[in-house]
Amino acid sequence: MAVLLAAAAFAAPARPPNILFLIADDLGWGDTGCYGATKIRTPRIDRLAAEGVRFTDAHSTGAVCNPSRYSILSGTHLCHAKRRNDYSLYFHEGQVTLPALLKSAGYRTAALGKWHNGFGRDGDPDWNAELRPGPMEIGFDSFFGTPKTHNEPPLVYVDGHRIVGLDPADPIRIDKTKGPHGEMLGGARAAAARPGDRIDFVMAEKAAAFLAAQPTDRPFFLYVAFAAPHVPINPAPEFRGTSGVGLYGDFIQQLDHCTGIVLDALEKAGLAQDTFVVFTSDNGAVVTREAVEAGHRTNASLLGQKTDAWEGGHRVPFIARWPGRIPAGSERKALFTQVDLMATFAEAAGIALPAGASPDGASDLAAFLDPAGAPAERRETIFLGTGGTALRQDEWIYLPKQGSCGMTVQVPEGKPWGLPWPKMGQSTGDIGPDGRPLPGAPAAQLYNLASDRNQTTNVISAHPGRAAAMEKRLKEIIRPGSGGGGQTGVPAPRSAPAAAVGQAHLPAPLKVQDGRFVRDGRPYRGVGVNYFDLFIRVLNAPTNTESLAGLKALGESGIPFARFSLGYGTKDLKRYFDDPAAYLAALDTVVRCAETNRVGLIPSMFWTFKEFPDLAGEPRDQWGNPDSETHRRMRRLVADVVQRYRASPAIWGWELGNEPNLAADLPNAAQFRKKGGTERDDVRSKDMVVMLAGFAKEVRRHDPERPVFAGHSHPRASAWHNTAENSWKPDSREQTLEIIRRDNPEPLDTHSLHVYATHDVTKELAGWATNHVDYLGPVVAQARALKRPVWIGEFGLPYKGDEEEIRAKFVGLIDAMERTGVDLAAVWVFDLANQPDWTLTFGGPRAGLLRLVAEANRRWNEAAGASR
Repeated sequence: MAVLLAAAAFAAPARPPNILFLIADDLGWGDTGCYGATKIRTPRIDRLAAEGVRFTDAHSTGAVCNPSRYSILSGTHLCHAKRRNDYSLYFHEGQVTLPALLKSAGYRTAALGKWHNGFGRDGDPDWNAELRPGPMEIGFDSFFGTPKTHNEPPLVYVDGHRIVGLDPADPIRIDKTKGPHGEMLGGARAAAARPGDRIDFVMAEKAAAFLAAQPTDRPFFLYVAFAAPHVPINPAPEFRGTSGVGLYGDFIQQLDHCTGIVLDALEKAGLAQDTFVVFTSDNGAVVTREAVEAGHRTNASLLGQKTDAWEGGHRVPFIARWPGRIPAGSERKALFTQVDLMATFAEAAGIALPAGASPDGASDLAAFLDPAGAPAERRETIFLGTGGTALRQDEWIYLPKQGSCGMTVQVPEGKPWGLPWPKMGQSTGDIGPDGRPLPGAPAAQLYNLASDRNQTTNVISAHPGRAAAMEKRLKEIIRPGSGGGGQTGVPAPRSAPAAAVGQAHLPAPLKVQDGRFVRDGRPYRGVGVNYFDLFIRVLNAPTNTESLAGLKALGESGIPFARFSLGYGTKDLKRYFDDPAAYLAALDTVVRCAETNRVGLIPSMFWTFKEFPDLAGEPRDQWGNPDSETHRRMRRLVADVVQRYRASPAIWGWELGNEPNLAADLPNAAQFRKKGGTERDDVRSKDMVVMLAGFAKEVRRHDPERPVFAGHSHPRASAWHNTAENSWKPDSREQTLEIIRRDNPEPLDTHSLHVYATHDVTKELAGWATNHVDYLGPVVAQARALKRPVWIGEFGLPYKGDEEEIRAKFVGLIDAMERTGVDLAAVWVFDLANQPDWTLTFGGPRAGLLRLVAEANRRWNEAAGASR
């Protein structure tokens, strides 16, 4: 696998960064000054935000600590973990974890503070024996901290594999019949070694000692998990009475002080400049009586609290600093979830994720490095409450039942969590003042967070279709075996994939290796078809399966792949921006069908130059501006589609569009302007090259392996002179080859061409070529010198007239491509009713030409010894 950092939009640092990860326990979205707290002072946390980026839509994966901490260290949702439901280690044998990944790349790794992700393999561990496996078995060089929360027995410190101060004469036992977590019996000396009001001081001081001992030539990963402000709220004497929110506020101010100890030590060691620091919380805060009575909102105005799938349960403070890389004083407003941290840190460190690693997470490093400009990467995620799971898609969030899906408003009722509902000072239209659902309240919930972040109005009755689709998608994600932990059918982290992606019986997709295509490690050459409206027909009529029947026919015939369009014109792509869920659901149908019928797919993302500028309300010269809304919209679609289907073996590659080079630098461009257009709407090659590179970079951010195609035709016979002289003077062979190199910029890794057998081949190709062998030979030779395969995205001729002549020209085209070494080609066009002189179908009068395509495919690959 290619190193992920090479696909990023930003250059790698000179050395891998140190990574310092600080996580509080139950710190709410409104508990720090930089998130709006006025009665609690947090100067060190606020300074960190001022020196870096503050995320305003960042989330833990769960509304309690265990799922969140597991996801951070594994890139996996807890519902996908392979584990027993007990106190044994959450991480399974062979699982790739964040500390192990970093350690394999030379990082020194250490964990301090709260663990709470289990020890051992066979149920509750023997606390008097070696605690193994544990943090050190998943990749940490050292561990010192509490085994669980500081209110959950055993109330001790663990150093490596042993409890600190353990006395064999006074063994530790847990009486599970007492209290919600049991009661610790014995172990008096071990308990005395862990005073409850000094835990965070001890962790901060040990972190400082670790930092002071670090060499500058080896990176480190330090994971520091503080105890505050989790119950019992127990600040040290010197912090009691220092805030305006009672002991709760005092405890947070102590947390801020301990955070400052660590940051000061980092600075003193001379390591701050090279360290990627993240500060966050594992879930939302508990709403306490003293905070409410003091006028402090722990989770700001968000609905709910810890345990809930409402926003207050999982929207958390999230701050990052990396001097010189993260802009100081910046804000990130797009969705971010902690399950993406593992892949993000890996990309920052320049480490490729091994196969199966971080199955539910993907890197969102651009969100840190360009908070204001980077497009939203994460489009979908889940949030686990103690009584149910919510699904987030863009600005929408769906809860599958009434109440909070947690312990604030339980349905059915149970023991209340924290304050009774009437005392919490919160409201929602479905819950009455007594904390029970109102009569007639809907059975599930849907909120638009863009207009209603506080979830005051359940709009499910106004959007039943969206709710139904989200309900279905949620079930797909959380069903047993749906992903993670090395299981199959892993859901893509940002968007919903086709349900069947990753079927083991399908051959591997294409890769580029040493300038040629390979499949399953073997050379590959292939001939397929263009199936232009395969997806468009499903998009416009989801119940119409005619085009899917065409896929089945292709698979049965031995034709291995189809190139198709994701939309023709602005109206089709507008469907994506208006209702991405419906658009992608239609695409799911196509991908599933292709997988079932063993047919590869090459989606052409946008067919012409105009769609994205027109949708963005910008002139078309904005293709030359990577910061434009045009590029942002392009990146959003590309990210959604590539991330969604990158695990599918049906996807053979990603193509930008159809013949963008033919529109560039026309001397008569004014004739082709849209109504009311200006010179800024004339397509220029300089803007096209920026568009192509931007497209390829975005693909590479999400898929480091599959080929990336431009989708070009062969250049116009005067393309070089169009650009250089604004004239129609014919180009030479060298000038044509120069244009082909220019129009396929890195990180595109193929040469893209179209060739047709028309009535005047010389004029159609170039003045220097008299036949297709003369033309393709130099093009393929140039591609080989550049270590690139050649992709003929369209070839063909109008199938009207003398059948023998048509067949001879068709055979001549295939022969020319075969003789010159073209790697991949697709005939125009399969099953396109509105082009009767061009369309080929198995039941039509020119079915024999499709048989020639199937025969050519077999012949090409038998000669190369490749897999079909």
